[in-house]
Amino acid sequence: MFTFEKKEYDEKKLEGKGKVAFENIKIIQKSKDDLLHKLEQQRILETHYTEILKTNLPNGEDKK
Repeated sequence: MFTFEKKEYDEKKLEGKGKVAFENIKIIQKSKDDLLHKLEQQRILETHYTEILKTNLPNGEDKK
């Protein structure tokens, strides 16, 4: 079962183009979820390495 436009449908009853479209939507959603997960991982790593950089900067040196 899946919900589409506030109605419940049985995906087992889909045929032809409808079945292909449903499967493609599932693949696209999985890809989006994977990308969002990867983005969150990158944010965490960026924060982690930013903190390491902050604690390892030379004191009072101007590198201009």
